[in-house]
Amino acid sequence: MQKDTVFQTDEIQIFEFNQAIANVFDDMLLRSIPFYKEVIALSIEFLKHFIKELNAKGKECVVYDLGSSTGNFLFECERIFKLEGLRAKLIGIDNSSAMVQKARLKAKSLESNIEFLELDLKDITFQTKDTNFIISHYTLQFLSPAIRKDVVKKICLALSKDSIFLMGEKIKSNDLNLDSLLTKKYYEYKEKQGYSKAEIYRKKEALENILIPFSVEENETMLKEAGFRHVEILFKWLNFTLFLSTK
Repeated sequence: MQKDTVFQTDEIQIFEFNQAIANVFDDMLLRSIPFYKEVIALSIEFLKHFIKELNAKGKECVVYDLGSSTGNFLFECERIFKLEGLRAKLIGIDNSSAMVQKARLKAKSLESNIEFLELDLKDITFQTKDTNFIISHYTLQFLSPAIRKDVVKKICLALSKDSIFLMGEKIKSNDLNLDSLLTKKYYEYKEKQGYSKAEIYRKKEALENILIPFSVEENETMLKEAGFRHVEILFKWLNFTLFLSTK
């Protein structure tokens, strides 16, 4: 795994999911997103529960990972599903050609059957009317608010009755003082992961107007207005939250 040193220099001014980011993205995820492995494991546990129910009825399942990056989540799904005899088609969607290329190379080396597609989320058309599960870990936050709401509506329409949507997002607080404190504590966390104050500042500047977080309340409103009947918070640590929505 290549170490993330992208922001040790001033060369990158705007954050882009290009080859430089793709090369270090696995390390970036682990060091930048608190409890990333635990959130991935938790998502898989909930997927397993619903997939088992559908498989028991003789139904095969489709799992879409939106913003699949280098494919880590789906590769872990595939590994665990095989161990437990679960049947599900796994499809990764990402608009970064560098990320998709890296995921496909991993799939080839692992002899994986996961399909990785290079698509923009705003243009996505789901391949089946029986889509059961859609996952989005820290991806929708990079879409503009208007497009984000349209994509979430499209997700809800694509899901079948016995479906769930798992959405991990970086969030903001509606209380400005508390939001500042959450951010401060998050930066302290990143320093403990080996990032310097300069790296943290440069990445913050690079993400300005690129990553636009909603509050918990705004995310819940967006999900319910899209057509989800229930929204549950499965995990929250400072300004990182995992939502489960049911149709």
